[in-house]
Amino acid sequence: MRILIIGAAAAAALAVGAWGLWRVGAGEVEAAVDAQVAELAERGVLLRWENRRVEGFPLAYAVTLEGVALAASDGAWAFSAPWTLSRAPLFGGDAVVTTAAPAGRLEVSGPQGLSQLRVENEGLKIETPLGEGPATLSAEMLRLVQPGEGGAAPSTIALRGVSARAAADGGSAEGSAALVETTIEGGPAEGGGVSRLTGLTVRASTEGGEGALLSEGARREIVVAAAGSESAGPGATVGASGPVSLTIASGDGRTRYAARAAELRAGESEAADAAGTETELMTLSLDVPAAATDARQPFTLELALEGVAPNEALWRAMDPGGAMERAPGSAQVALSGHVSGAAATGGLRPVDVGALRIETFRASGLGAQLSMTGEIAMPAGASSPNGQISVAATGWAQALDALEAGGVAPPAQAALVRALAERLNAPDAPAGAFFSEIELRGGMVFANGLRVR
Repeated sequence: MRILIIGAAAAAALAVGAWGLWRVGAGEVEAAVDAQVAELAERGVLLRWENRRVEGFPLAYAVTLEGVALAASDGAWAFSAPWTLSRAPLFGGDAVVTTAAPAGRLEVSGPQGLSQLRVENEGLKIETPLGEGPATLSAEMLRLVQPGEGGAAPSTIALRGVSARAAADGGSAEGSAALVETTIEGGPAEGGGVSRLTGLTVRASTEGGEGALLSEGARREIVVAAAGSESAGPGATVGASGPVSLTIASGDGRTRYAARAAELRAGESEAADAAGTETELMTLSLDVPAAATDARQPFTLELALEGVAPNEALWRAMDPGGAMERAPGSAQVALSGHVSGAAATGGLRPVDVGALRIETFRASGLGAQLSMTGEIAMPAGASSPNGQISVAATGWAQALDALEAGGVAPPAQAALVRALAERLNAPDAPAGAFFSEIELRGGMVFANGLRVR
């Protein structure tokens, strides 16, 4: 009996000692959470909660936060959830695993006011290494639900097979989703429809600033890509594409966009005989000021379309007699100039284009070719622009004749185009061709040196 009593006392003492050690560690865990909150605040993200508990003795530390609120310090967005649970095992584990309530609320402020979204998840898990290494997020499904407000139809964005990770210093992040599905409820009048992206990947990185994606003064780049897309829109219209990508880069007071999409298809419906178009490749690049100001700043825009063609059903509707050349069309556009704009109550003031240079404008299709170059300027305080544009076109008359014969171009509009072309065309232009030097000066329009009335 004496041995049993001594053993029980020793076990009790050991348990009390283990509890004391665990409580010391629990205090360190709470201090670490507080330090993380302070670090987030320095990056412009505020984390608060109504209640915090540390449990899990004797094999783990489990931190439960109830009434969680996460928000941007500038009020741009705010997220709230009933609870989060972070668990770090004392033995055999190398990461803190965080899970959250299956539903939360996201509020986003924009030009149209405050939008509220319900955020739902299935199998959400965030793993943060106890040592060095990036934090990772995974989920079977994430869903954003917009219940419908301000006259907008209810909509849902669902991401399935989600994974993401962020560098420990917050300077980069990447993620992916096997499927992204956007659903807008309602019929054609409400703009209802469904769109899907497959094989989505997102990568974000930053340089400069404080090494965090949210820090000011940093140069950032976000790259979004998908293996393919498809959509069904209002009135049974459909669309699809092959690989697509979008890059957004900002820094040095500029924002640059670059988009690329291959194998674009659009049609009236999914029926085999539905009219539609196909485009082999579309590329777009845009370089604009990062901030809207009253001062005019430079911009550039480039757009290219390759292999643009109606499908057979649309060809038959446009050209039942087969008079048109059915080679795919193309277009190349390169513009530069200066723009200005300023923030105003209720949104952005319309952009003011101070100068526009047409570096390149070439288009071909339906057997016709069109090209333009020139420059237009709008002096400060002027009521009309000044500038000059050179226009050249060939094959346009035959294409117009075929469109009129097919019923695509109404006779009255076709006649108006012919009369206008005859009036603006250069006297020495070859038969079937159009050449004109258009000049804007003092509120008047001149074509080949003659005023157009």
